[in-house]
Amino acid sequence: MGMKGDEMAETPEATIKAAAVAYVAGDEEGLFQHLHDGVRVLGSEQMENWQGMEEARHQMTGELMRLRPDGPGSVSGGLVDLALNPEVRDIQQTDDVAWWSATSDLMLDRRYYREASWTTVLMREDRGWKIVHSHFSIHR
Repeated sequence: MGMKGDEMAETPEATIKAAAVAYVAGDEEGLFQHLHDGVRVLGSEQMENWQGMEEARHQMTGELMRLRPDGPGSVSGGLVDLALNPEVRDIQQTDDVAWWSATSDLMLDRRYYREASWTTVLMREDRGWKIVHSHFSIHR
């Protein structure tokens, strides 16, 4: 269902969806292929503040494993549904930059976890769109 190899999404919606599909599947490589080399990733905690692909890759791999110590598990809920089907009307866009934000419930292993938000900024490159800034926050 996701994109393979070095494929790049032709629209911001396709990038958001592909990143969400990879996250839900626990597919680290699939997720990272949609991030810009200079990506900035922020999370719920103060220490979740990563700059650049190398740091984001190292830290997010640990975060994915912390959330899913027994494997990919089941990640679902309204926030996932919104990311898997981003509405064109919800994406703000200029020629080379797009941004999207959503807030809804998040479930892990079919149990309600908490409300969460995801905001992402994307940039158009020669062959498609990449995420340059992502803030994923689980509300406390």
